[in-house]
Amino acid sequence: MKYLSLYRIVLCVCLVLISSLSFASETGTITGKVMLSDINEPASDANVLVREKNTGAISSINIDTSGIYSFRFLLPGTYQLIISSLRYDAQKFDNVIVVPDSTITLNVSLKPQPARGINTGIITGRVLLDYTNEPAANVLVMARQRYSHSGNGVTTDTCGRYKISNLISGVYDLIVSNHAKLVASVDSMIINADSTTRQNVTLKLSKSELIGTVTGNVLLSDNGKPAVAATVQATELTTGTKVDTKTNYCGDYTFKLPPGNYNLRFSTFDYEPVTIKSVIVRYNLAVKQDTSLKPIGVKGTGTITGKVMLSEINESAPIASILAFELNTELKTGTKTDWDGLYVLHIPPGIYKLRFSMVGYTAVIVDSVVVKADSVITKNVTLEQSHIYYDGPPPLTLRILLQ
Repeated sequence: MKYLSLYRIVLCVCLVLISSLSFASETGTITGKVMLSDINEPASDANVLVREKNTGAISSINIDTSGIYSFRFLLPGTYQLIISSLRYDAQKFDNVIVVPDSTITLNVSLKPQPARGINTGIITGRVLLDYTNEPAANVLVMARQRYSHSGNGVTTDTCGRYKISNLISGVYDLIVSNHAKLVASVDSMIINADSTTRQNVTLKLSKSELIGTVTGNVLLSDNGKPAVAATVQATELTTGTKVDTKTNYCGDYTFKLPPGNYNLRFSTFDYEPVTIKSVIVRYNLAVKQDTSLKPIGVKGTGTITGKVMLSEINESAPIASILAFELNTELKTGTKTDWDGLYVLHIPPGIYKLRFSMVGYTAVIVDSVVVKADSVITKNVTLEQSHIYYDGPPPLTLRILLQ
């Protein structure tokens, strides 16, 4: 029995060794040495990151005083290698192919960052929705340095654009979030001094998460009082889906709706219903649509329509805001332009002040627009550029995420 037990132990050890040798023969190695070109010494504080391009699996190591790195037992595949060190330009190697029982040697010499300028880089781009390819407005985009976890961030504008400045050279992860919820990320972006990196991001949200807001106030035109408990119905024109709500004691209402093209119908007892057509709802944007209801027998509403253009590029202004303010009753109503810069306002007769605005552009005011019942008025406007991006301190949400 004693010899039988010893035989079993020896057999198990042999099987383990054979298995290990077999596994090692099916994997490969990436190794090399990292030097600092200006002083010809090993990069003792450098970091090396390796990523399998198909699976996305990531591994990283910090180099010791010898400057030598080694990744062993890598499964066959195509890898990306990123080597970075503080105050030196990072280097990236794409399409490093690992085959079984092979060793790939990649020696690197890192160049110091230039002493001129402020030695910081920029990330800019757009955030778009996966389902509709429309811009994702008012979402937080944060660039976080991979090893120090410091970073900076901004909020996208109405066209989904962002620009993050003053980033110290290094490897960054780009994080896109809405209401402190992670919705997309781009890993291992190399930012070098005095350079601009462009990176668009697509948000792959479920349809239940694609929510916009329609809000407004409903008044009674004969006495100027709020229309309490009035019914507001939103009908999506493509699917025919209908959603109802009621106004509160102030005449206010709010819908949380999936993006789409809606008709809004307002009604209450003894007053003529009003239908506002083609209200465009977009992800994470709020559309304000006020109206007033007339007693039964009063004539219909008038219409203001037109197009909004951007002066410096001579193109249409998508999602520009139009606010109409009635000077006598103080009724407020508004809408937004479509992708061709076109807008339509259906409003009660009166004398209105119109305000046209868009993020990054100077607002335009048009006074004393007289609207008559069953009439159509055309008002075309051109907006002049003011500023586009915000480069100030991170907002409160960003500071909380960074802590």
